[in-house]
Amino acid sequence: MQKKNLLILFLTIALIFTISGCKKDEVDKVEDPTPPPVEDPVEEVKEDEQEVIISDYQKLVEEERSVEELNEYISENLPKLGQLGGNTMIDGLEKRMEEELEELRLKLEDLDTDMELVNIIGSDGYLKEDKFDQIKNEDLKEEVIKANTNNYRILSREGNLDIGIDYRKLMDFKDKLSPEWQEYLEIKAKNIENPPYADGSLAISFDELADRILEIENYLNRYINGPRQNELLEDYEMHLTNYYKGLPNTPIAEYDTKQIFENVYKSYQKTGANEGYVTSSMIQEYQIAIRDNKMLIDETIMNLADQYIAESVRVLREFK
Repeated sequence: MQKKNLLILFLTIALIFTISGCKKDEVDKVEDPTPPPVEDPVEEVKEDEQEVIISDYQKLVEEERSVEELNEYISENLPKLGQLGGNTMIDGLEKRMEEELEELRLKLEDLDTDMELVNIIGSDGYLKEDKFDQIKNEDLKEEVIKANTNNYRILSREGNLDIGIDYRKLMDFKDKLSPEWQEYLEIKAKNIENPPYADGSLAISFDELADRILEIENYLNRYINGPRQNELLEDYEMHLTNYYKGLPNTPIAEYDTKQIFENVYKSYQKTGANEGYVTSSMIQEYQIAIRDNKMLIDETIMNLADQYIAESVRVLREFK
Protein backbone atom coordinates (compact mmCIF):
# COMPACT_ATOMS: atom_id res chain seq x y z
CA MET A 1 0.00 0.00 0.00
CA GLN A 2 2.84 2.35 0.87
CA LYS A 3 4.53 1.54 -2.44
CA LYS A 4 1.32 2.40 -4.26
CA ASN A 5 1.04 5.71 -2.43
CA LEU A 6 4.68 6.53 -3.20
CA LEU A 7 4.09 5.77 -6.87
CA ILE A 8 1.07 8.08 -7.01
CA LEU A 9 3.06 10.82 -5.25
CA PHE A 10 5.94 10.44 -7.72
CA LEU A 11 3.61 10.64 -10.77
CA THR A 12 1.88 13.69 -9.32
CA ILE A 13 5.17 15.52 -8.81
CA ALA A 14 6.33 14.60 -12.33
CA LEU A 15 3.08 15.92 -13.78
CA ILE A 16 3.44 19.19 -11.87
CA PHE A 17 6.95 19.71 -13.22
CA THR A 18 5.80 18.88 -16.74
CA ILE A 19 2.96 21.39 -16.59
CA SER A 20 5.29 24.02 -15.10
CA GLY A 21 7.77 23.42 -17.89
CA CYS A 22 5.08 23.82 -20.54
CA LYS A 23 3.90 27.05 -18.99
CA LYS A 24 7.48 28.31 -18.89
CA ASP A 25 7.88 27.46 -22.57
CA GLU A 26 4.65 29.32 -23.34
CA VAL A 27 5.90 32.34 -21.41
CA ASP A 28 9.22 32.17 -23.25
CA LYS A 29 7.37 32.12 -26.57
CA VAL A 30 5.27 35.20 -25.84
CA GLU A 31 6.23 37.88 -28.29
CA ASP A 32 7.48 41.20 -27.13
CA PRO A 33 4.33 43.29 -26.62
CA THR A 34 6.20 46.43 -27.62
CA PRO A 35 5.16 47.25 -31.20
CA PRO A 36 7.89 48.01 -33.73
CA PRO A 37 8.58 51.67 -34.30
CA VAL A 38 6.31 53.25 -36.91
CA GLU A 39 8.23 54.83 -39.75
CA ASP A 40 7.10 58.32 -40.57
CA PRO A 41 5.86 58.70 -44.16
CA VAL A 42 8.23 60.51 -46.49
CA GLU A 43 7.10 64.11 -46.81
CA GLU A 44 7.29 66.32 -49.88
CA VAL A 45 10.48 68.33 -50.00
CA LYS A 46 10.76 72.03 -50.78
CA GLU A 47 10.11 73.24 -54.29
CA ASP A 48 13.75 73.87 -55.15
CA GLU A 49 14.66 70.36 -54.00
CA GLN A 50 11.83 68.93 -56.10
CA GLU A 51 13.21 70.75 -59.14
CA VAL A 52 16.60 69.11 -58.61
CA ILE A 53 15.02 65.65 -58.32
CA ILE A 54 12.98 66.17 -61.49
CA SER A 55 15.96 67.58 -63.38
CA ASP A 56 18.11 64.58 -62.45
CA TYR A 57 15.32 62.24 -63.49
CA GLN A 58 14.95 63.91 -66.89
CA LYS A 59 18.68 63.46 -67.44
CA LEU A 60 18.27 59.73 -66.81
CA VAL A 61 15.47 59.62 -69.38
CA GLU A 62 17.49 61.60 -71.95
CA GLU A 63 20.44 59.24 -71.43
CA GLU A 64 18.06 56.35 -72.18
CA ARG A 65 18.79 54.63 -68.91
CA SER A 66 17.08 51.30 -68.40
CA VAL A 67 13.54 50.98 -67.10
CA GLU A 68 15.01 49.24 -64.07
CA GLU A 69 17.12 52.30 -63.21
CA LEU A 70 14.16 54.63 -63.71
CA ASN A 71 11.97 52.51 -61.44
CA GLU A 72 14.64 52.54 -58.73
CA TYR A 73 14.92 56.33 -58.94
CA ILE A 74 11.13 56.72 -58.86
CA SER A 75 10.75 54.43 -55.83
CA GLU A 76 13.27 56.50 -53.91
CA ASN A 77 12.13 59.97 -54.95
CA LEU A 78 8.46 59.95 -55.95
CA PRO A 79 7.20 60.31 -52.34
CA LYS A 80 9.14 63.57 -52.10
CA LEU A 81 7.31 65.16 -55.03
CA GLY A 82 3.95 66.75 -55.71
CA GLN A 83 1.59 65.84 -58.54
CA LEU A 84 3.44 67.78 -61.25
CA GLY A 85 6.64 65.93 -60.43
CA GLY A 86 4.76 62.65 -60.37
CA ASN A 87 3.30 63.41 -63.81
CA THR A 88 6.78 64.05 -65.20
CA MET A 89 8.09 60.78 -63.78
CA ILE A 90 5.27 58.58 -65.06
CA ASP A 91 5.44 60.30 -68.46
CA GLY A 92 9.14 59.50 -68.86
CA LEU A 93 8.74 55.99 -67.49
CA GLU A 94 5.94 55.01 -69.85
CA LYS A 95 7.84 56.29 -72.90
CA ARG A 96 10.99 54.43 -71.89
CA MET A 97 9.00 51.26 -71.24
CA GLU A 98 7.50 51.44 -74.72
CA GLU A 99 10.99 51.77 -76.20
CA GLU A 100 12.13 48.60 -74.43
CA LEU A 101 9.10 46.44 -75.31
CA GLU A 102 10.47 44.89 -78.49
CA GLU A 103 13.95 44.37 -77.05
CA LEU A 104 12.47 42.58 -74.04
CA ARG A 105 10.18 40.44 -76.17
CA LEU A 106 13.09 39.26 -78.31
CA LYS A 107 15.18 38.52 -75.22
CA LEU A 108 12.44 36.34 -73.76
CA GLU A 109 11.90 34.58 -77.08
CA ASP A 110 15.61 33.76 -77.34
CA LEU A 111 15.63 32.30 -73.83
CA ASP A 112 12.33 30.45 -74.19
CA THR A 113 13.55 27.77 -76.60
CA ASP A 114 10.90 25.27 -75.45
CA MET A 115 7.92 27.66 -75.66
CA GLU A 116 7.49 27.35 -71.89
CA LEU A 117 5.83 30.72 -71.39
CA VAL A 118 3.07 30.36 -73.98
CA ASN A 119 2.27 26.89 -72.66
CA ILE A 120 2.17 28.08 -69.04
CA ILE A 121 0.00 31.06 -69.93
CA GLY A 122 -2.50 28.80 -71.65
CA SER A 123 -5.95 30.36 -71.78
CA ASP A 124 -5.16 32.98 -69.12
CA GLY A 125 -3.98 35.49 -71.72
CA TYR A 126 -1.03 36.59 -69.61
CA LEU A 127 1.55 35.07 -67.28
CA LYS A 128 0.26 35.19 -63.71
CA GLU A 129 2.70 35.61 -60.84
CA ASP A 130 1.59 32.41 -59.12
CA LYS A 131 2.80 30.46 -62.17
CA PHE A 132 6.36 31.77 -62.21
CA ASP A 133 7.57 28.72 -60.31
CA GLN A 134 6.44 26.50 -63.19
CA ILE A 135 9.21 27.93 -65.39
CA LYS A 136 11.99 25.33 -65.52
CA ASN A 137 14.55 27.40 -67.40
CA GLU A 138 16.22 29.35 -64.59
CA ASP A 139 17.63 32.06 -66.87
CA LEU A 140 14.18 32.56 -68.35
CA LYS A 141 12.55 32.66 -64.92
CA GLU A 142 15.03 35.29 -63.75
CA GLU A 143 14.25 37.48 -66.76
CA VAL A 144 10.50 37.01 -66.26
CA ILE A 145 10.71 38.05 -62.61
CA LYS A 146 12.79 41.08 -63.58
CA ALA A 147 10.24 42.09 -66.23
CA ASN A 148 7.42 41.71 -63.73
CA THR A 149 9.28 43.83 -61.16
CA ASN A 150 9.70 46.52 -63.81
CA ASN A 151 5.93 46.66 -64.41
CA TYR A 152 5.72 44.67 -67.62
CA ARG A 153 3.13 42.01 -68.35
CA ILE A 154 3.99 38.92 -70.41
CA LEU A 155 1.19 38.07 -72.82
CA SER A 156 0.20 35.38 -75.28
CA ARG A 157 -1.48 36.53 -78.49
CA GLU A 158 -2.61 33.93 -80.99
CA GLY A 159 -0.03 31.49 -79.67
CA ASN A 160 2.83 33.98 -79.82
CA LEU A 161 4.71 35.65 -76.98
CA ASP A 162 4.10 39.35 -76.49
CA ILE A 163 4.90 42.04 -73.91
CA GLY A 164 2.78 44.88 -72.62
CA ILE A 165 2.98 47.58 -69.99
CA ASP A 166 1.14 46.51 -66.85
CA TYR A 167 -0.82 49.72 -66.25
CA ARG A 168 -2.51 48.02 -63.30
CA LYS A 169 0.85 48.20 -61.49
CA LEU A 170 1.51 51.77 -62.57
CA MET A 171 -1.71 52.63 -60.74
CA ASP A 172 0.37 52.27 -57.56
CA PHE A 173 1.72 55.75 -58.38
CA LYS A 174 -1.74 57.35 -58.61
CA ASP A 175 -1.61 59.19 -55.28
CA LYS A 176 1.23 61.30 -56.68
CA LEU A 177 -0.44 61.98 -60.04
CA SER A 178 -2.95 64.54 -61.27
CA PRO A 179 -6.53 63.39 -62.02
CA GLU A 180 -5.72 63.56 -65.74
CA TRP A 181 -2.92 61.01 -65.40
CA GLN A 182 -4.89 58.87 -62.99
CA GLU A 183 -7.76 58.58 -65.46
CA TYR A 184 -5.36 57.86 -68.32
CA LEU A 185 -3.82 54.96 -66.39
CA GLU A 186 -7.30 53.68 -65.51
CA ILE A 187 -8.29 53.60 -69.18
CA LYS A 188 -5.10 51.77 -70.15
CA ALA A 189 -5.28 49.43 -67.15
CA LYS A 190 -8.79 48.38 -68.13
CA ASN A 191 -7.54 47.25 -71.54
CA ILE A 192 -4.63 45.27 -70.10
CA GLU A 193 -6.72 43.73 -67.29
CA ASN A 194 -9.70 42.89 -69.48
CA PRO A 195 -8.50 42.94 -73.13
CA PRO A 196 -11.25 43.78 -75.61
CA TYR A 197 -9.79 41.56 -78.34
CA ALA A 198 -8.36 38.06 -78.58
CA ASP A 199 -7.42 35.99 -81.62
CA GLY A 200 -9.27 38.17 -84.11
CA SER A 201 -12.41 38.21 -81.95
CA LEU A 202 -14.18 40.64 -79.69
CA ALA A 203 -13.56 39.43 -76.12
CA ILE A 204 -16.15 41.77 -74.56
CA SER A 205 -19.69 42.69 -75.58
CA PHE A 206 -20.47 45.38 -78.16
CA ASP A 207 -22.03 47.44 -75.37
CA GLU A 208 -18.83 47.21 -73.32
CA LEU A 209 -16.78 48.24 -76.34
CA ALA A 210 -19.07 51.24 -76.83
CA ASP A 211 -18.60 52.21 -73.18
CA ARG A 212 -14.82 52.24 -73.64
CA ILE A 213 -15.14 54.36 -76.78
CA LEU A 214 -17.30 56.92 -75.00
CA GLU A 215 -14.95 56.89 -72.02
CA ILE A 216 -12.04 57.84 -74.28
CA GLU A 217 -14.04 60.57 -76.02
CA ASN A 218 -15.06 61.98 -72.66
CA TYR A 219 -11.42 62.02 -71.55
CA LEU A 220 -10.23 63.67 -74.76
CA ASN A 221 -12.83 66.42 -74.42
CA ARG A 222 -11.98 67.17 -70.79
CA TYR A 223 -8.19 67.19 -71.19
CA ILE A 224 -7.87 68.93 -74.55
CA ASN A 225 -4.16 69.69 -74.25
CA GLY A 226 -3.23 66.48 -72.48
CA PRO A 227 0.10 64.72 -73.18
CA ARG A 228 -1.57 61.48 -74.31
CA GLN A 229 -4.16 62.85 -76.73
CA ASN A 230 -2.60 61.27 -79.83
CA GLU A 231 -2.15 57.88 -78.19
CA LEU A 232 -5.76 57.78 -77.02
CA LEU A 233 -7.02 59.00 -80.38
CA GLU A 234 -5.33 55.96 -81.92
CA ASP A 235 -7.06 53.71 -79.40
CA TYR A 236 -10.33 55.50 -80.09
CA GLU A 237 -10.05 54.98 -83.85
CA MET A 238 -9.18 51.29 -83.44
CA HIS A 239 -12.10 50.61 -81.08
CA LEU A 240 -14.49 52.64 -83.24
CA THR A 241 -13.49 50.76 -86.39
CA ASN A 242 -14.09 47.42 -84.70
CA TYR A 243 -17.40 48.64 -83.31
CA TYR A 244 -18.65 49.83 -86.71
CA LYS A 245 -17.29 47.00 -88.84
CA GLY A 246 -16.70 44.05 -86.52
CA LEU A 247 -13.67 41.76 -86.47
CA PRO A 248 -12.71 38.70 -88.57
CA ASN A 249 -14.07 36.30 -85.98
CA THR A 250 -16.78 38.63 -84.63
CA PRO A 251 -18.70 39.97 -87.62
CA ILE A 252 -21.63 42.36 -87.21
CA ALA A 253 -23.86 40.49 -89.66
CA GLU A 254 -24.71 37.01 -90.95
CA TYR A 255 -22.14 35.84 -93.48
CA ASP A 256 -24.70 34.55 -96.01
CA THR A 257 -27.70 36.85 -95.62
CA LYS A 258 -25.78 40.03 -94.65
CA GLN A 259 -28.48 40.69 -92.03
CA ILE A 260 -27.12 42.62 -89.05
CA PHE A 261 -27.13 40.73 -85.76
CA GLU A 262 -29.86 41.90 -83.39
CA ASN A 263 -27.48 42.47 -80.46
CA VAL A 264 -25.24 44.67 -82.62
CA TYR A 265 -28.13 46.78 -83.91
CA LYS A 266 -29.51 47.22 -80.39
CA SER A 267 -26.06 48.31 -79.22
CA TYR A 268 -25.97 50.95 -81.98
CA GLN A 269 -29.40 52.18 -80.85
CA LYS A 270 -28.26 52.39 -77.24
CA THR A 271 -25.02 54.19 -78.09
CA GLY A 272 -26.78 56.59 -80.45
CA ALA A 273 -29.19 57.60 -77.69
CA ASN A 274 -26.39 59.25 -75.66
CA GLU A 275 -26.29 63.02 -75.94
CA GLY A 276 -23.26 65.26 -76.24
CA TYR A 277 -20.93 62.76 -77.91
CA VAL A 278 -19.53 62.89 -81.42
CA THR A 279 -19.50 59.09 -81.36
CA SER A 280 -23.20 58.88 -80.52
CA SER A 281 -24.23 61.38 -83.16
CA MET A 282 -22.37 59.49 -85.89
CA ILE A 283 -23.46 56.02 -84.77
CA GLN A 284 -27.08 57.18 -84.72
CA GLU A 285 -26.80 58.16 -88.38
CA TYR A 286 -25.14 54.83 -89.10
CA GLN A 287 -27.91 52.92 -87.35
CA ILE A 288 -30.58 54.80 -89.32
CA ALA A 289 -28.73 54.09 -92.58
CA ILE A 290 -28.68 50.37 -91.73
CA ARG A 291 -32.40 50.45 -90.95
CA ASP A 292 -33.15 52.19 -94.24
CA ASN A 293 -31.01 49.59 -96.03
CA LYS A 294 -33.37 46.86 -94.76
CA MET A 295 -30.89 45.83 -92.02
CA LEU A 296 -28.34 44.67 -94.61
CA ILE A 297 -24.60 45.19 -94.13
CA ASP A 298 -23.37 45.56 -97.68
CA GLU A 299 -20.63 47.52 -99.44
CA THR A 300 -22.63 50.74 -99.26
CA ILE A 301 -22.96 50.46 -95.48
CA MET A 302 -19.27 49.58 -95.07
CA ASN A 303 -18.31 52.67 -97.06
CA LEU A 304 -20.55 54.75 -94.81
CA ALA A 305 -18.83 53.23 -91.80
CA ASP A 306 -15.45 54.39 -93.07
CA GLN A 307 -16.83 57.91 -93.55
CA TYR A 308 -18.36 58.11 -90.07
CA ILE A 309 -15.21 56.75 -88.43
CA ALA A 310 -13.00 59.25 -90.25
CA GLU A 311 -15.34 62.15 -89.42
CA SER A 312 -15.47 61.23 -85.73
CA VAL A 313 -11.68 61.11 -85.51
CA ARG A 314 -11.33 64.35 -87.47
CA VAL A 315 -13.69 66.26 -85.18
CA LEU A 316 -11.98 65.05 -82.01
CA ARG A 317 -8.52 65.73 -83.45
CA GLU A 318 -9.33 69.25 -84.67
CA PHE A 319 -11.02 70.34 -81.48
CA LYS A 320 -8.40 68.98 -79.10
